[in-house]
Amino acid sequence: MRVEINIYLKNMNSELTIFVLCISSVILNETIGYSTVGIYFVLFQIFLIFIYFIRKNYLKSWNLFLIFSLTALEFPADLALRPQIYTFRTFSFFNISVSTWILMFFFLYFYFIKGHILEVFKNVKRYEIIIYLTFICSILIGIVGNIFSDYKIQYFISDLQYYLVIFFSLYVFRVFQGDRESYIIENIIIYTLVSRSLINFIGYSSGSLKGNYGGIVTFSYDAIDIFSIFLIFALSKNNSFLKNFIILISWILGIISSVIFQSSGKSILFLGIVLFEIIFLILKSNSKWVRGPIIKTIFIVLITFLIIFSFNLLNYLQQENQLLQIKMNQAISLINLKWVNDPYILPPSPRDRVFELYNTYYYYLENPFYFLLGTGIGGYFEESKYYNPTASSKGGYSEYEVKSRHFYNPHASPANLLLKFGIVGVIIYVWALLRILMDKNRSIFTKNIGFFVVLLFIGFSLKLALLVGYTLYTFLPKNIQTKNNVKNPE
Repeated sequence: MRVEINIYLKNMNSELTIFVLCISSVILNETIGYSTVGIYFVLFQIFLIFIYFIRKNYLKSWNLFLIFSLTALEFPADLALRPQIYTFRTFSFFNISVSTWILMFFFLYFYFIKGHILEVFKNVKRYEIIIYLTFICSILIGIVGNIFSDYKIQYFISDLQYYLVIFFSLYVFRVFQGDRESYIIENIIIYTLVSRSLINFIGYSSGSLKGNYGGIVTFSYDAIDIFSIFLIFALSKNNSFLKNFIILISWILGIISSVIFQSSGKSILFLGIVLFEIIFLILKSNSKWVRGPIIKTIFIVLITFLIIFSFNLLNYLQQENQLLQIKMNQAISLINLKWVNDPYILPPSPRDRVFELYNTYYYYLENPFYFLLGTGIGGYFEESKYYNPTASSKGGYSEYEVKSRHFYNPHASPANLLLKFGIVGVIIYVWALLRILMDKNRSIFTKNIGFFVVLLFIGFSLKLALLVGYTLYTFLPKNIQTKNNVKNPE
């Protein structure tokens, strides 16, 4: 028995084990996660993480945490009735998620008990100080708002938890740095997306629909699914044939699930972006197969045909799929820039995003002292110019927000950072995006996920906040990263 356990411990970071853990966790979350039985699964996950931690297998413990966090359901499939779910992300103590408590434990252990905080102070850079001061000022503004104004403490705690998840994860990732560690973490992301794509497709195909989204019955709802569209960039000549085959199949099934079965405007836009990126990579390739102008022309014609065929297929399918039709119209509506001057012509979903950004700006014109550092953690904007007639508790806002017309949680990164951190936050945001674009050391796969999770999803999901933290760690200049003095015995 001891030999079997030791073999398991040795192989915990293998790709096969990661894949089995990911797909098993996805299946269990999609089934028992909808009942109180899911609590026992959460307790088992906590037990596993700390068993490895006690054995001083810190890297394996951290990798288990990442797998359980990224595969956990954060929202129920039914966004209309919103039934209770019990997963590693939703099960909480004192209104703070189990995943956040464990992340906080990792951070406190490595940076205060192990003393990594001293390395951070020794290597701190000027722009890091600016980021720290901006975050501290935002917290102080939120505290003042709760004491002397009409801020609500529940939104302050919610915002604080979210941005602390980014902060904690960024610094714990810095502990586990190195090519080997980065390879394992990238595999965790890949196999999470592969598992989600496979189970989603099986769920839809078998008719196991248990939710409602936009009036259409659905199998599941998980924001991370949208990134399965980038799986094509995880293909590599260094992978085994089997791994590349699984990735390719999962990419195709992921597109079917996220673009056709459960459509979103972002997934349709991402698909277009991926197709154009493929064209660019083919033209840029130094391979002898695409070096000549004639071959390049043939490739352009073939890919152009593929794009035209794809959009014609989408047009055909949307006639049979009401949700796809709605989301196609939303995506196309953004191309017509007339909405810049009149956002009311937009469909409700993209219009909400534009209203959030516009109203924050006009709210700052009325309250100019917020312009520099924002309304702070737990802050809100009012409808200073544009009234949103479709804002509802079923559309991403709370009942209190709809009733008070104080909106605390913008849906997209630019509006969220402008609201919470003002102009300084937006400058940091643009700086981070530029660093991601200029980085030449990361794979196209992680670069795509990192760029778009920062571009669009800051403030939206605690699970995706881990990917934001990983992205910010990944694209930090090498000379500020801490030395890895944490032993990771096999």
